[in-house]
Amino acid sequence: MKQAFGIYNFKQYGISCIPETVKISLNPLDRFVIIGTKGVFESLTDGDLHSICNNAERTDTIIQNIVKNCINRFTRENLGIIAIKL
Repeated sequence: MKQAFGIYNFKQYGISCIPETVKISLNPLDRFVIIGTKGVFESLTDGDLHSICNNAERTDTIIQNIVKNCINRFTRENLGIIAIKL
């Protein structure tokens, strides 16, 4: 999938090189930013992710817990996750 980015002929198959983005404002209480693929955000709610982040201090623990939760919900999508500590 990642190799298809930028190859415009794949658009006919539903693959796009244009990312879906959201602009948000951070506040002083925010501790992490989670960037993920479709598999993450179709499997987990914002509340799920909030709970996972609140129960961990390290980004590697957050990523492991996100993957475990997505697998437990039988996701069929690829999982790509970046966790950034602010």
